[in-house]
Amino acid sequence: MDNGKIDLVAKELVRIAEECNCAIELVHHTRKLNGVEATSDASRGASSLTAAARSARVLQRISPEELEKAGVAQDGSTYFSVKRDKPTRPRMHRFFYCLQQQFTLHHEV
Repeated sequence: MDNGKIDLVAKELVRIAEECNCAIELVHHTRKLNGVEATSDASRGASSLTAAARSARVLQRISPEELEKAGVAQDGSTYFSVKRDKPTRPRMHRFFYCLQQQFTLHHEV
């Protein structure tokens, strides 16, 4: 990816967020990590996207050791962790665990 072009996109998103007084959250994926822990630096493509962000979070599967330590079921596909990899508020928790659940929303079309 072209860092210059991504930087222009990031600056435009900042302009929109400031003009609309809102937050914009982008979802991005990492390159193949071959079992190494994910970080925001492992984002695929241009580094200017992560550099422009005020904060970054990394979602990843929980290791069997972490599952055991947390005392939860050994189903690694059900639990994941969220790590604040580039925190803007240092006093906030750096990571937490989440349980993925499926449910159906009933609504009329």
